Amino acid sequence: MIAESEPVDSENYRCSIQPFELQCQPEAEMVEPLGELQSAVMQILWEHGQSTVAEVHEHLSQDREIAYTTVATVLRRMEAREIVSHELHGRTFVYSALLDERTAGNSLVGTLLDNMFRGKASRLVSHLLDREELDPVELQEIKRLINEHEKRKRSKDR
Repeated sequence: MIAESEPVDSENYRCSIQPFELQCQPEAEMVEPLGELQSAVMQILWEHGQSTVAEVHEHLSQDREIAYTTVATVLRRMEAREIVSHELHGRTFVYSALLDERTAGNSLVGTLLDNMFRGKASRLVSHLLDREELDPVELQEIKRLINEHEKRKRSKDR
């Protein structure tokens, strides 16, 4: 018997058993969720492109106190996870994002959706609407996105 939430490998899929359901995703789309500092590093790489440890440190230091060595360690660990890569320019490591923003966001939202809202997007949206005071502009934007999604889905179904 497989324990709850224990990973199961099946060829090119990574599966986990949640209470009452088996969930599988292609491995290529699965990314372990990023921590807060890793997310901040990725935001810098997405916004500024290739960056040295010093450049990432400079951007991070605007919002928090952080040691240069901590930034170097985080980047090395992210490289080990194949989230970033580096090129050697002289004696300087220049890092690039291997993970695109959409994939990272999909992974994080997917994990949140599965773990907190039993895989139901409607529960997540309901939670957001109940929890947050949305200004009219933001609420209008959400409605626009839903309408666009419905139009795309209808055009695909034809």
